[in-house]
Amino acid sequence: MQKAFDFFEWQDYPSVDTPLNRNDLMKVNNGLNAVDNRVIVLDTTKFDKTDAQGLIKNLTFNPSNGVFTITYFNGATATIDTLLEKLAVNFDFDETTQRMVIYLSDGTEKHVDLSAFIVPLEFIDSLTIDFQLLESGKVTAIVKEGSIEEKHLRPNYLADIKVEVAKAQSSQESAAQSAAAAENNANFAESYTHGGTGIREGEDADNAKKYKELAEQAYENLQNSDVTGVKGDSETEYRKGNVNLTKENIGLGNVPNVSTNDQTPTFIQAETRVNIASGEKLSAILGKVKKFFADLKAVAFSGNYNDLLNKPTIPTVGNGTLTIQKNGTNIKTFSANQSSDATANITVPTSAADVSAVATSKVLTTVEQIDANTDASNVASAVAVKSLKSDFANSINQINSNLAQHASGKFALPNGLKICWGRATDGIITFPFTFSAQPTVVATFINSNTEIRMMVHFTVISTTAARYTGGYKQANDWSGNYTNGVNWIAIGY
Repeated sequence: MQKAFDFFEWQDYPSVDTPLNRNDLMKVNNGLNAVDNRVIVLDTTKFDKTDAQGLIKNLTFNPSNGVFTITYFNGATATIDTLLEKLAVNFDFDETTQRMVIYLSDGTEKHVDLSAFIVPLEFIDSLTIDFQLLESGKVTAIVKEGSIEEKHLRPNYLADIKVEVAKAQSSQESAAQSAAAAENNANFAESYTHGGTGIREGEDADNAKKYKELAEQAYENLQNSDVTGVKGDSETEYRKGNVNLTKENIGLGNVPNVSTNDQTPTFIQAETRVNIASGEKLSAILGKVKKFFADLKAVAFSGNYNDLLNKPTIPTVGNGTLTIQKNGTNIKTFSANQSSDATANITVPTSAADVSAVATSKVLTTVEQIDANTDASNVASAVAVKSLKSDFANSINQINSNLAQHASGKFALPNGLKICWGRATDGIITFPFTFSAQPTVVATFINSNTEIRMMVHFTVISTTAARYTGGYKQANDWSGNYTNGVNWIAIGY
């Protein structure tokens, strides 16, 4: 341990070798503080005097009897007898008494009967083994019936048994799951038929029984209403009773019962290049479109600026607004510079089933009602369909106007609508950009013979290309395949 204070001798005045200043006083102060801390540590860690009284002060040993004597600081003593005098120094066998004689170090003797060294054997039956003593004095052991457990089996036998048990348990679980699934399906069937099971929210109102009651009530109300008859737009007389309105009855006899994407209109190229007009037939519109494609110059398909005559300055597309209207009423407005997509949802009937006899409340008569509709049981009226046809004609006019302004073979509107066009001669149309979804593609064969009717059939349409085949018809007879080039246009997002 190092010293806590460095001693130095103070000098009396007039000596100035040991001035009474802060530096010397702090040395004394620090030394006293260190000594004080050490005293505290000693006081904390010191051995208590009371506890010290129980420590051993002296230890003596008496070799004659093997006794240790312990003397403590408090004067108490204790002895430990090792019994060294009882150690065996020799032994003998007394044949008369059949005993072993042990001679101890203190001169005494111990006599031990040899029968004490013989341990009698006792065979005790267990839960598994049963012992039997034969007349010959031999002992046999047999395994009790039904006492073998898993721990008694050899590992490979136990493994085979466990595998079979696992299979049985798996089959049991599968059966339980099938039973649970069957019960669940039965509950759902009951829920959708009558309700009252508690497994579906609103099932008491949304079930077949409830809809049957509503239909019967609606029929009863219809019978008691002021309606005296029903007729389609193409009929001249009203009918009563269970009236079945067909598409012919309402003026849609020529509308094919297929989805819009699956319709295959036939048309002939127009003789002159005139704009499409509202109210025209689709065949006339497509014939005019084909005429426009046929009259397009090389630059329309090459996209080469050098093919352009009287090269004009191509105007840039401004941040305009595209408005969809019906009879002058705005349906949806799209801003060219808006940051998010906007969709105008217009629902029209696509099959005869969509225009069957329905309640008046289920007929949608305006494009606005169609756009806001969420009920799959509602249908669009002929007036609404006519309005949609007018909107389609306006869209064609807009496309035609854009085509007149852009001769590069492609352009894209700010709202994401993409339009491209061109000429293909090898059965493959490759789009100049990638659509996000499958576009709508229209194509016409390049043909100057107006007596030959031709049809293009697309075999594959993807977001980057389309494959086509075609045929021609002359004198009402499809004569064969047509392999010359086609003019095409693709529209999509």
